[in-house]
Amino acid sequence: MSKLTNTALSILTTAAAGAALMYLFDPERGEERRGRIGDFATDKWSDLADRVSDLGSTISSSAAGLADSGSDGVQHLHKHVGNLTNYVS
Repeated sequence: MSKLTNTALSILTTAAAGAALMYLFDPERGEERRGRIGDFATDKWSDLADRVSDLGSTISSSAAGLADSGSDGVQHLHKHVGNLTNYVS
């Protein structure tokens, strides 16, 4: 990028940051705006925590199901191998 482009981007970025700070720290309504942003962030964080918890429960249940089916398979195999050894003897 050219120096002029970099300068223009820097000015626009600085102006946007300044406008955002003015919006959030407005003496009349800034506290209300910050509160709404905080509530929004808290709600989204809670939603994310719930989804992660649900995912963990799903993974745990799936792992338990796999372990049970693996155990059943081993018992089934042991039974048939036992029958085979009795047959061969």
